[in-house]
Amino acid sequence: MLFGSKKMHRKRPSILLLGAGRFGKNHLRILQNLDDKKIIDFMGVVTRKNAKNFLTPEKLKNIDAVDIVTPYETHYDLVRKCLPYTNVFVEKPLAEKVQQAQKLSRLAKRHGRMLMVGHVYRYHSKVNEILKIIKGSKLRKIDGIFTSPKESFCGKSAPLEMLHWFDVIDFLIGRRPKTIWADGDTRLCRVSLRYPGNIDSELTLGWRGDKKERLLKFFFDGKAITLDLQCKMTKEPLRDEILVFVDLISGKKIGGYPDANTGARIISIANRVEDILKKPKHRIAVIGGGLFGTTAALMLSKIGNVTLFERHNNLFQEATHSNQYRHHMGYHYPRSLKTIREIQQATENFESFYKKSIIQDFPAYYGVSKKDSRLSARNFLRVCKQAGLPYKKTVLPGEILNLKEVDVVIKTSEGVIDFDYLKKDIKRRIKSEKIKLRLGAEVTGVCLNEVGKKVFTVGKNEEAFDYVVNATYANHNSFCRHLGFPGKDLELRLKEIIVIKLPLKKKMGVMIIDGPFATFIPMGNSGLYTFGDALLSIHKIGTSRNALKVLEKKMKTTKTRWGAIQKRCEKWFPFLKDATYVDSMFAILPIEKWTKKTDARSTELTSHGFGCYSILSGKLITAVKTAKEVVDIIKMTSFNTVSND
Repeated sequence: MLFGSKKMHRKRPSILLLGAGRFGKNHLRILQNLDDKKIIDFMGVVTRKNAKNFLTPEKLKNIDAVDIVTPYETHYDLVRKCLPYTNVFVEKPLAEKVQQAQKLSRLAKRHGRMLMVGHVYRYHSKVNEILKIIKGSKLRKIDGIFTSPKESFCGKSAPLEMLHWFDVIDFLIGRRPKTIWADGDTRLCRVSLRYPGNIDSELTLGWRGDKKERLLKFFFDGKAITLDLQCKMTKEPLRDEILVFVDLISGKKIGGYPDANTGARIISIANRVEDILKKPKHRIAVIGGGLFGTTAALMLSKIGNVTLFERHNNLFQEATHSNQYRHHMGYHYPRSLKTIREIQQATENFESFYKKSIIQDFPAYYGVSKKDSRLSARNFLRVCKQAGLPYKKTVLPGEILNLKEVDVVIKTSEGVIDFDYLKKDIKRRIKSEKIKLRLGAEVTGVCLNEVGKKVFTVGKNEEAFDYVVNATYANHNSFCRHLGFPGKDLELRLKEIIVIKLPLKKKMGVMIIDGPFATFIPMGNSGLYTFGDALLSIHKIGTSRNALKVLEKKMKTTKTRWGAIQKRCEKWFPFLKDATYVDSMFAILPIEKWTKKTDARSTELTSHGFGCYSILSGKLITAVKTAKEVVDIIKMTSFNTVSND
């Protein structure tokens, strides 16, 4: 149907459709249906070929409105041409630039026209249900995906073409974002927004994969709600939206519809995202000079300029230092298959990256206690078989291991990490990769500026970075608090690792599992051993907000429990009475409270948004795999890489 096929001057509002392509067909169907129901007079379709003939002032004056559903690059010119003579409904975005949208807003006001923008999800029943929930609940975060198949990409800008979620959040919160950050490009981007009230949103927009996704996930206190906005609805949002426009041009007073000011506001977000995407992002900060932080710095140096911050005057001063350096294979965690699998998946990466740091020239034994073990010997062996952990049943001399206290003993090839070699190796690599190492530099504050850069306070100075990796371990939640990110529910433990000399002719390691027992293992090639007692090695536990400060203060005055530990553990290791105490190492170790039941120690990598990542490390062996994951996430949407030359 072409413009002019109906008579003019009807009492019902007359509407002309401009464009009936991919999405315009939906408008055409609805307008024809409204015409059939005598709600409007549908005046036909103007196509690109006949636009010049029919979009004239004389003909536009004789209709009540035009409905523009054309490529967004044409919106500004078409709306500007029509507004002086008739009312306009235009699909989003109103224009390509916020300045253009503002001009159209002024033009509509000057001529007394209705200008409505097609932000259709405002009329989606599920979105309106969420609006009701938000009014009675504390909204914490919104995550969203708005992507289409990669093959459908036709050169458009994702922030403009797929700005729907910007609008939905604007509709739900009613406030402008105070911080915007983005990485990627206009084909596929990741956008982080922070709104007043510390409500964050992380969105993925663009073309990828082979399927269409329209997802929003809302996080409230104690619950999360996911909306799949591709689901068919009994009430069609587009129809409801068009009916609102019909009411407007019929003279009804309706508030809250997406007018030109709304359209301009949403475009301003899209434009800011486009501007941020154009700027290179090469500056990466890593906080924490332990194994996880240094490994992340080494990996990230391949894609950016890395600065590594360590508050102490040397690397490896906290948990990486006060450690038994076990090169885990998984035997240690028989109640957590997740931890075992993670260790197995991480082994190849670690061994290829730090091969010369691994010592496996001794046998490592595991014995299951007859009393108080959380796992029977039978179940322990079953887990080993299920997880593919090789072992050989054996016995040990009575002076080394009291066989009356254990049900079964197995021999394994589990090794240790040579701490001294590893530290020297990493220092050499840091220098070789030209990583900027800042020792004695404590990051006392971090904040987001309006474009999402992370501004560090170090002493009296401030430095800005594009990406940040938090590998501070015990200080994990302190970093999160600086930036307003949710922290983890942690229990902090002040733990002692004892260094001893043992009267052993051959090097070996032995561990009693699975409960409040003890273990000793060689300390590299030093001839010494580290010793741990699951019961007495923990000096103090803290769970309060200021627990870290309390434990750090206590650590300065804490004395060794070697005497009590030696006495308690002789029942398993009779030869311990002849051991010589050498030293004690203390560290504050965080564990997630939920892991206490299974003793799980998986490494958690959290993407907070805004280019910020936190590593809450589990076992040392996962350091390389986790660092690679950080690199992959950043590279996934940030395609520019640089050299450090």
